[in-house]
Amino acid sequence: LPPVATDPYVSVVTTVVSNATFNASHLGLPPAGPWPRTILVTARGRDLEGISTLTILSKARGLVKTFSTRELGLEKRTELFGPDHVVEYEQAWGGRDSGRHGGSVPSFAGGRPRDDTMPYLLYDGGSH
Repeated sequence: LPPVATDPYVSVVTTVVSNATFNASHLGLPPAGPWPRTILVTARGRDLEGISTLTILSKARGLVKTFSTRELGLEKRTELFGPDHVVEYEQAWGGRDSGRHGGSVPSFAGGRPRDDTMPYLLYDGGSH
């Protein structure tokens, strides 16, 4: 196998909440909007907030999906989504507790240097 085939993968937790009152000002956004549909968080932001991606699925229903490296505790969810949010779905992909599913994303931090690195592609859709 090529070395890229043995790259480690890391756990990702998917959380979907409803009835969220999105705390936009916490993320530096105007309280009344407009807001982006998806927020991709930097490594520094991920360390501060515990999330790597936040997607507003439905502003009207307060439906929000996050990806994080660990489960979001009640305090963090309340800080981001208000006290009346409801956790609709939470799934850990990869990691210690769900190892049979493998990891979710390549571990980009701490890879080994080599000449045969496989490039990663960021794809935003297209016409078929």
